[in-house]
Amino acid sequence: MTLQNPGKEKLLIIFLSVIIISIICFYYFYSPDDRIDLAESSAAEEYGEDKTELSDDPEADTEAGKIFVHIGGEVKHPGVVELETGARLFEAIQAAGGATEKADLNQINLAAVVSDQQKILVPGQREVTEAGINPSPGSNNENTAGYPSEEGKININTASATELMNLPGVGESIAESIISYRETNNGFKTIEEIKNVNRVGDKTFEKMKDLIKIQ
Repeated sequence: MTLQNPGKEKLLIIFLSVIIISIICFYYFYSPDDRIDLAESSAAEEYGEDKTELSDDPEADTEAGKIFVHIGGEVKHPGVVELETGARLFEAIQAAGGATEKADLNQINLAAVVSDQQKILVPGQREVTEAGINPSPGSNNENTAGYPSEEGKININTASATELMNLPGVGESIAESIISYRETNNGFKTIEEIKNVNRVGDKTFEKMKDLIKIQ
């Protein structure tokens, strides 16, 4: 008959107790809910808590710190650019590849704050003549009548929207209306015909008549 060893039995009981306690601790500290929370926490750290994808709602994008501006005219890469809320005009120009050599940045406020869905046209310099850049009325390079020479006038049959916006009283919408009218009517036959364009009345025509030509 073999006698049982009390010492071995005690060690076996201790060993089994350690295993049971370890299993309990494992399920306590690494439950499914804890593992889900841990995964979500790791994802937040990896991508950043403020990471936001663009939605279909422009207002939601604006609140997220993003705005979209349509910039054209004398920039190297015209089109829609993405900016941070509160961005300035010079930042929009930089986002469009910078201004071209023909751009006249003195005509615009580079420090102006741009807004979401805004359309911006960077103006160009006036036509170059033998005397240099075509001056504005009142400068020393004008003819004896006090107005730019014929070569320095803006041809309303060929001028771009940016060039037309150099005329007094002509903004973006009127410039587009002028282009639309001349395309529909096969060009202007006289400079007076520009008064047929929507929002170009007698007063506006008087301001621009000595600055424009049709040939």
